[in-house]
Amino acid sequence: MTRRILVALIFAILLLGVGAAQWAYLDQGYTLDIAINGGPVSSSHIGFPRSRKLVLLALGVAAFGTLWLFASSRKRNRVAAWATLALGLLVAVFDLREYGAIGSPTTLWAVLLLLALALTVQLSAWRAEERE
Repeated sequence: MTRRILVALIFAILLLGVGAAQWAYLDQGYTLDIAINGGPVSSSHIGFPRSRKLVLLALGVAAFGTLWLFASSRKRNRVAAWATLALGLLVAVFDLREYGAIGSPTTLWAVLLLLALALTVQLSAWRAEERE
């Protein structure tokens, strides 16, 4: 098994884990309890629209497409990796604006994982260019 395939499998397992956690969070939403100056507690349940799951699914397809390009040594794997990271950052910024830092469905771990994927693909491409 080549090193690229092994690295891609590790990233796939990590992406599945983070994606499953985000999917479950999108299903459940969260409940916010607020009490002002010791007054009565007000509870609000925050749910996410179904379109947000589609965004997560699209981001997952982009990430796994990048992994496939990386594992099969395709030339466009760098473009796919950085485009996937850019998409992930756009989704994260939208989530922060829409839901705030506490309730955002995009976790820091998801963004860092996409950054690690992009850097891994980039470093691998640089090493391949040095060998030529």
